[in-house]
Amino acid sequence: MRIIVTGLIGQYPFGGVIWDYLQYLLGFRSLGHEVLYLEDSGAWPYDPEAGTITDDCSFALRSLKKIFANFDLPEAWVYRNGADGKFYGAGQSKAREWLRHGDLLVNVSSAGWLRDYDLRVGHRMFIDGDPVFCQIGLLDGSDPLYAGRLRDHDSHFTFGLSVG
Repeated sequence: MRIIVTGLIGQYPFGGVIWDYLQYLLGFRSLGHEVLYLEDSGAWPYDPEAGTITDDCSFALRSLKKIFANFDLPEAWVYRNGADGKFYGAGQSKAREWLRHGDLLVNVSSAGWLRDYDLRVGHRMFIDGDPVFCQIGLLDGSDPLYAGRLRDHDSHFTFGLSVG
């Protein structure tokens, strides 16, 4: 299978965040699947060295390149800069091709917006990796597009045991 996993590794290149998303890629790969990491959240890059949001994604790109090379996945990531919409890593054509012809999209914690893709991937799975965050986002109504983004999935999972 060809599996796409969304995440925020470039946005927040810190230990827990990295492992939150990377574990899916490594697990699927160990089961014999082809994997691609896609970071397209619409967010402008965060530079932890400067402690600010910026239009410059160079810190995110350096982090992603190093992390994915360390796990023998040097060509298995795509980053889309929220500031200007440009694609990096394996690039725009690979992201679009996988989202058209892939078998499974795993959207972890709604990290992937998937806003302007020809999305014909076989199955779209949403994993609520941060219980209550999604529920509050739905209830407070501050982002009217949020509910639609969640509805655009074929299956939904949560780590929450007693949410509600």
